[in-house]
Amino acid sequence: MTSCPILNAHGKGTLFFLIPREKIVSRNFRSSLFVLILLLLVGVVVSELLGWRYLRSPIATFASSALNREVQIDPPFRLHFRSTIQISAGGLSIAAPEWAGEKPFLSLKTFEIRAAWKSLFGGPVSLPLVAIDKGEVRLIRSSLDKATWQFTDYKEAAPNEVDKSLPLPVVKKVELGLIKIVLGDNVNDLRLNIVAHTSESSDGKVLSIIADGSLRNDPVTAEIEASNILSTDAGDSTKLFRVKSSLGETKFFFTGSVENLFAADGIKGQVRAEGPSLGVMTAIPGVTLPATPPYLLEGDITREGQVVTLKLETVKIGHSDLSANLKFDVQPEPPMLSGNINAKKLVLQDLAPSVGAKPEPKKGKRKPSTPGGRVLPAKEFDIPSLHAMDADIRLDIDKLDLGTNALLPLQALATQLVLKDGRLALNDIEATIAKGSLAGMFKLDAETNNAKPIFEADLRLKNVDLAQWVNGDKINGEDMISGRFTGNVRVTGTGRSVAAILGTLDGQLHGQIRHGTLSHLVMELGGLDLAQAIGVAISAKKPLPLNCAMIDLPIHKGQVKSKLFLLDTTDTLFFMTGSVALDSEKLDLRLVPAPKDWSPVSLRSPITISGQFADPSVAIDAAPIAMKILGGLALAAITPAAAILALVDFGETDRGDGCKAAVTMMREKIKKNG
Repeated sequence: MTSCPILNAHGKGTLFFLIPREKIVSRNFRSSLFVLILLLLVGVVVSELLGWRYLRSPIATFASSALNREVQIDPPFRLHFRSTIQISAGGLSIAAPEWAGEKPFLSLKTFEIRAAWKSLFGGPVSLPLVAIDKGEVRLIRSSLDKATWQFTDYKEAAPNEVDKSLPLPVVKKVELGLIKIVLGDNVNDLRLNIVAHTSESSDGKVLSIIADGSLRNDPVTAEIEASNILSTDAGDSTKLFRVKSSLGETKFFFTGSVENLFAADGIKGQVRAEGPSLGVMTAIPGVTLPATPPYLLEGDITREGQVVTLKLETVKIGHSDLSANLKFDVQPEPPMLSGNINAKKLVLQDLAPSVGAKPEPKKGKRKPSTPGGRVLPAKEFDIPSLHAMDADIRLDIDKLDLGTNALLPLQALATQLVLKDGRLALNDIEATIAKGSLAGMFKLDAETNNAKPIFEADLRLKNVDLAQWVNGDKINGEDMISGRFTGNVRVTGTGRSVAAILGTLDGQLHGQIRHGTLSHLVMELGGLDLAQAIGVAISAKKPLPLNCAMIDLPIHKGQVKSKLFLLDTTDTLFFMTGSVALDSEKLDLRLVPAPKDWSPVSLRSPITISGQFADPSVAIDAAPIAMKILGGLALAAITPAAAILALVDFGETDRGDGCKAAVTMMREKIKKNG
């Protein structure tokens, strides 16, 4: 304890009080603490006024450690803690990984960044302002595990694991001087040089972006203008967004609004696309579209979250005229395309490129020849693209043009297109065809990338009016062929192209014509019965009834054999023998006329069809004709008038009508002639 002398009330004498030493120490401590706090406050105020300049190096060191990259911050450096955290500097540089070369990943000159306080406490990084006078960003990726924008060690991600690279911050307002972005992505074979800047206009801040480069060796260009798009304070109506871009010969235009440019979300506007083939879009990751002739698409597009909706009022593909209402969801793995497609007119030839066939040549140009004289498309399917997305689309086609003047179009065709795990199917096909019907399905199973796809088809025709469907010329006002055709084809095959599938085809094709007729002139000219042909042309006989018309063609390993192919009339029985090799594209057929009547000038003889699909040869079997001519010459040696007897064919008048009799006669003819 400590004693303190104090005078008494009379000023005389001395009184002593004892004061504890602890109280004196406590008083001194509080004084020192007060002074220390005061000094700290003064230091904070002075530091705040000076912008915490001395923190430039520590912040750069901390950032270098956090990013595993060298970070440099150039003076003048300012840091202010106000309603937002404000930082500015004369420059900022973040080094690239060693494998990417000496140039930095990021280089900025004279920038200012404002960050929300919540960004310091584990919340999402929110930047109310990013202002950059000048800068350059190098986005280089050599492989999946090497990218300049990846700041952590790459690990092979699990199926549902998110990317480990740093997430993009939420930026509310951007003011850019001149920013250059170099993008080199070896994974997608993409190269882009991008220049971006902002400017003032009556609509607020306008972001302008110009890009050029290449994607898989195709040139890429883009011009983007976004009015006030980067400010969240502006209303949706002011966020105008215009895009003009190209990929090779493909051109894309968009006019509308975008709420979040960085997330490509809240898109709403009008879209127009045109190009040489929809198949070019397959270069875009996650998109699978077939190869087509030149196309034009126009309509509305929206994107909310992970769903893109397309309402296309105009879809022109070659000679086809369609409209579509589609939804593309990128969230599932793989992405999902659904909706419906309506077609006023769909031309089958416009789908030829999707299976590797040659498109219809332009007017004035010759159809390109197939290498090696082959006709069937041998180009392999793009199997990986069938796994890029799934699809479930309803197809409604008012008119399906079969691409030939010989057959009239199908009407009211409807089917469901389903693509799932590499399995493509056209299910529940239904169509009206010349007062009859068509039903069935197609399937191509490419579930395993390395295996050969399995093809399956089952089509059924019922009561098809041939007089209406076969768009041939009439003879003397009568149809060349008439009747109701009913039949089906069921086949399976394997292969990675149309040619490969047909070369392995197994199945059967059979059908029958009921209540049919055939033109006299067709029958007589087909049998080279010159006298009756001339007589028909003059007398205009009525068409001959078809007593029987049947077809039964078994198919085994790409070989189509004529088990049963006959047309039976009152005059002549026609039947066909031989085979068609789909694998080698060879024809070996004989069309044999078996007369039932007699004609004074008959040169009836089998017609042979041989050669390749690309160059078939049709000829008259010379042997029977030669025997008749030689016989005529021998008779002519006796008397010239007798020569005509060699050309007389008395037919086989003892045969009955109907399919049973026709089949019996055909078999006897085949057995007799070998």
